[in-house]
Amino acid sequence: MELEQRPLGNTDIYISKLGYGCASVWGKHMISDEQAKKLFEKAYGLGIRYFDTGHSYGMAEQRIGKILKSSYIRREDLVLSTKFGTRMIRGRLVHDASPQWMRKSVELSLKRMHTDYIDCLQIHGPQISDFTSELYDAFEDLKEKGMIRAAGANSFDTDVLEFICREQKLDFVMLDYNIMKRSREKLIKIIQKWNRGDSGSATGRIAVFQTYFSNPGQKRSMVSGQGFEKFQKRGSFGQTIPFYK
Repeated sequence: MELEQRPLGNTDIYISKLGYGCASVWGKHMISDEQAKKLFEKAYGLGIRYFDTGHSYGMAEQRIGKILKSSYIRREDLVLSTKFGTRMIRGRLVHDASPQWMRKSVELSLKRMHTDYIDCLQIHGPQISDFTSELYDAFEDLKEKGMIRAAGANSFDTDVLEFICREQKLDFVMLDYNIMKRSREKLIKIIQKWNRGDSGSATGRIAVFQTYFSNPGQKRSMVSGQGFEKFQKRGSFGQTIPFYK
């Protein structure tokens, strides 16, 4: 089974219309490596090819690496997305969006996931001041070296999202849009207008919309054996809906 594949803006990447979020519980000790693998393979079996994670998501990147080494799933059949922008300093998670940390974070992510390239790299929770010429140059340098294929950002801050879309210097942006956050529809319409450009023709820029399916009761119980089975069967998968031209 395979879901519809959609183009990621001006890149040569195509992603499945639904994605799987390798974060939160999936990256923690609340479930085992084997359970995490079963969920990953279940998502893949349902046609999902886009898997989103982050450098600071617990053991998530390491688990992806273990899966790629032991599963029937081939790396070339996946679109892997991860993030940089946070790091541990003396036991505390702090914001660091410097180009130096970007490069180091990417090197660590590649090692953890046992891959030689990242399809989509996102700056995680950026501030407007993070978007310097040095940052954009670092993105381009990683692209030229073949370490990443596309550069983007993940933000829930309206001012930051509007800035990113006005600048048009990234390949994509991921925002918080779901059934509980319908207010984002106004911004989505603005993004659609920007994507069309002044001439009305599509520029191919993209916003990636993110939402999650699960109910509160299921979330609370899924660490138990029975709860995990429900989680696996129903598929509390992160949904990533790409908006494109």
